Order: sequence, then C-alpha cells, then structure tokens
Amino acid sequence: MTSKAGSKPQDGEVTNGEGEGRHSVGLEEGPSDLEEEEEKEREAGPQATMSTPIAASKESNRPVDRIVSEKIQNGGKAFAFVKREVVKEERKREKQEIPVKKRKPRSLLPLSTTMDHRPKEELQQDCLTLAAIRHSKVLPSQCVPGSGDHIQLGLFGDRKALYQMFEEEGKSHIEGGHYDSAIYLLLWKGDITGALQMATEKGELTDHLVSIAPMAGYQVWSRTVEAFVKQLCFQEQFVKAASYLLSIHKVYEAVELLRSRQLYR
Repeated sequence: MTSKAGSKPQDGEVTNGEGEGRHSVGLEEGPSDLEEEEEKEREAGPQATMSTPIAASKESNRPVDRIVSEKIQNGGKAFAFVKREVVKEERKREKQEIPVKKRKPRSLLPLSTTMDHRPKEELQQDCLTLAAIRHSKVLPSQCVPGSGDHIQLGLFGDRKALYQMFEEEGKSHIEGGHYDSAIYLLLWKGDITGALQMATEKGELTDHLVSIAPMAGYQVWSRTVEAFVKQLCFQEQFVKAASYLLSIHKVYEAVELLRSRQLYR
C-alpha cells in the first residue's frame, strides 16, 4: 500500500518534468499575447487618431482637400491643372502691371521743328524777319524763307516758300532712309504721280497709296496695282496679290498665281 501510495503523486504535487514543461509553455505563450495586444493597438491606432465624421467633413471643405480629391478622381492631374492656372494669372498680372510706353511718331518736318527749339532771342528775331517778309516788299538780306537757316519760316510764307521747305525736308528723309515720310510730303504737295513713282521704286507701296492712285488717272492706277502685286509676291502675300489682280480684271493671271503656289482653297 505504501508503495502504491508513494508511487502515485498527489493532486497538488507536480513532477519536475511536467512543471518545467508547463513553465516553458507559459513563457512561450506570454510573448505571443503581448504581440497580439501590440498588433491590436497598431490596428486601433489610426482609427483612434481619426477625427469624427463631422470634423472630417469640415476638413474636407478646405482647398487642399478639394485639390486632393480632384487629383484622386482625375487620376493625379489636379495639381498640374491648378499650377497652370496660377501661372496664367501671374502672367496676366505682370502684363497689367508693366506700363506700356507709347512710341512717339517721327516728325514729318524734323528740320523746321529743330529750328523752333532755339534760344528765345533768336525766336524773337525770327518774328521780326517774318513780319518783314509778310508786310514789306523788300526782303531782309540773305533771307530765303523755307530754305537754309530760315527753313522754319516756310510754313508762314507763300506757296513757293512752303514747297521749298517740303523739298528740303524730303531730301533729309531720303538721306535718312525714311522714304515713307518723303512720299507723304509729296502727297502734301499734290504730286500724286511723283509719290507713287517713288513708292514703286523703293518698294514702299501700301493699300492707302493704291487707293488714292485713281486720282492720278486710270493708267497710273493700273500700273500702281501691277507694281503692288509684284511687291506682295516678293513679301509672299499671294492671296492678297491675286485679289489685286482681280481688281484690274486680270482673272487668268490671278488664277495662275494661286495655282502656281498650290493655293487651291
């Protein structure tokens, strides 16, 4: 009896092997529980940091959130679109802020205008000279109105003095290469044929000059139009050149010009 009783372990006793095994199991199970808790905390972390639906809806009304939502919906193109719009607005503002400087037109009478910017004493002497020209039969010595040192007086003298001033001013424009100004001075003199001839030689014909060419006669107008057509072709304005050929009843020449340039439409 004693051997059997001694061989049976009591309920409260535990063998060394079993105790060690259970102790090892407890050690192995302990860290696994901690890992599960940590994983749960990790999963609950983002949800805990998330705001309430009301707060989220308020935050979604911000421009940044709208851009992000648009970016997600449009496949990531919202930022590029917004950037382009901002750049366009900045360019518009820069254009509005930059003051536009108006270019002063070139004077048609630069020589006489220069003579008007002299000392006061010389301008007073010009007034006395002009009074003598207008009201005296004898002109002052070495005074030719509209020429030389008295070119500015051509505006206040007779027709001859005025034309003399226009001639000298025209020569000055030609020397400076300003043929358009010289052409308008000829028009002011009434020399339409001379103005058109100079414009044709210098390649300075314009729509305005062609429009006033009939004042010099049909033949002058027809020659001017033909010269203007050549000038337009040189400038590669073939459609406009063809339209001017039609104005002088040269239909076949106009069609041939367009066909040679393959301008079928």
